[in-house]
Amino acid sequence: MIRRISLLSMSLLVIPMMAAAQSMMWQAVHFPQNAWPSNGSCNLKQGSITVTLHKFYADVEEEATIAPTGTCDYGDPQSLEITGTFTLSEGSALRSMLLWNGTQMLKAKLRETAKADSAYENVVARDSVQFTYRDPAIIKYLGNNQYSYDIYPVKIDGSRRIRILYTVPIKAFSDGPRFTVKTAFTNGPALHPAAVQVKINNGTDDTGSCVLEHGTSKSPLLYGANYQIPFEDLVPVDQYIYDYNTYQYVHVVNSGELTIVPDAGFANLAYTKSIASGAGTGNYSAIICTAPDTIQQIMTQLGKYGWALDAVIESGSESYPVERVTTQTIGVYLKSAKPWDGKIHWIAYDTTSGKEITTYVQSLPIDSDTAVTTNLPLVWAAKYSIAGNGTELGAIYGFVDSKMSLLALATDTLSNKLSVAYADSGVPELLANEIIIDSLDLPIAPKNFVIIESSGIVADATAISIKDISVKLTSSGMLQLSLGKFDGANVSVKMYDMRGRLIQSWDGIRVCQGLATLSMRQQSHGAFLVRIVAAGKAYTKKLLLK
Repeated sequence: MIRRISLLSMSLLVIPMMAAAQSMMWQAVHFPQNAWPSNGSCNLKQGSITVTLHKFYADVEEEATIAPTGTCDYGDPQSLEITGTFTLSEGSALRSMLLWNGTQMLKAKLRETAKADSAYENVVARDSVQFTYRDPAIIKYLGNNQYSYDIYPVKIDGSRRIRILYTVPIKAFSDGPRFTVKTAFTNGPALHPAAVQVKINNGTDDTGSCVLEHGTSKSPLLYGANYQIPFEDLVPVDQYIYDYNTYQYVHVVNSGELTIVPDAGFANLAYTKSIASGAGTGNYSAIICTAPDTIQQIMTQLGKYGWALDAVIESGSESYPVERVTTQTIGVYLKSAKPWDGKIHWIAYDTTSGKEITTYVQSLPIDSDTAVTTNLPLVWAAKYSIAGNGTELGAIYGFVDSKMSLLALATDTLSNKLSVAYADSGVPELLANEIIIDSLDLPIAPKNFVIIESSGIVADATAISIKDISVKLTSSGMLQLSLGKFDGANVSVKMYDMRGRLIQSWDGIRVCQGLATLSMRQQSHGAFLVRIVAAGKAYTKKLLLK
């Protein structure tokens, strides 16, 4: 079967935040009958971000001290609730949480969302006049890589301190692999520090050199140094863009992010890990690969023009093709019944006739050191279940998804020894007995699946840039294709589901001033791949239809 998936200690200066929509606030929980509860803004008093880089993932430890501001006219000002949302990078896994209760720490457990909600609400007791000031916090997955959090209680002029741990996968881009970190608690405070202190550590001895990018800044990365990154570089920015096809303004949110770009040493790497028993049994591989120069040389020697590449990963009898990718970088996260043999088959084909010209087999050295691949199955699982819209695997691999939430209760207080150990840094990973779910509700992990990320074909300056291409569904149910400044006929478009099955195709399309509108035979929902062939180049874009 073929399965395809393409493609904070901070500065003391406090300034008002203007750009981001409010997504961090407080609200009164206990208030007089027939009164509207008070609510208001929160300030981000302090926090820290520490990123530890590994070969195929980065662990991010983020801390925040959040304080309500304003007055509580209706409700108990001693028992307010902090609530907010944040969005992590695609395929990230939110893995653990610490909550401060004075000098003590609570370590969250991973529980089924319905039961976690019920336990949290029992403590908060919104409808009760008699309530206690016990300390719960909950983080839930909302979908589309977005999370919500609630912390109770807090009082006006008081604050709450929280620290979370999440894992971010490396992704392939046209210029190579990147770690892209979208932060959690920089989203929505009324007041905040001018700069965020960020520290980046080398999790392995051979991570290599990297470039740190944020906002418009780009600089060589020095491991272990403290970077003061302007707060605005990490904040989602609201924009309104006029849509000329539907004659209305469209609300778009561009998230601020921290990007870490490894050097060329990351171009061809492969890691594997095998699990012999339990629900996660299988062979896991992570591959970052750039098409070899050898194939370019072969085509030059043959005098061939107008060619492009397929890449195929094989494991046992399974074959996993990358859909007409690129001469640049691909990233593959593979789970298979049989171990991967370390080979990638590059197939050059004629873009006019579609016929195969030649094949080149590239062998990558495989590193199966479990010390550096401990989190590889977790990263694979998060990418499959959250980014890939597959089975919810959080209960097996220990991360938040739509089935499982992190909940911290007063009964989850750490020992004094552990509280001292984690006072300044660190978030302990969940233990097996801290993932609480009925055995009958455990999901079944898929036996075989592969996630392939491709940069897409990078066209020359006279054709199309992959950055100029977009595909979306209009309000009238038409598929709108945008190709930048491209004008021309004989463009073909094919739409696949995420298992590689053809849904609909369009041939002989004419693009005028970069735009074409295509009629859909049926209303579809879910994630799809749209493959576009124009000017002898192939492009693949992901399309989400709700």
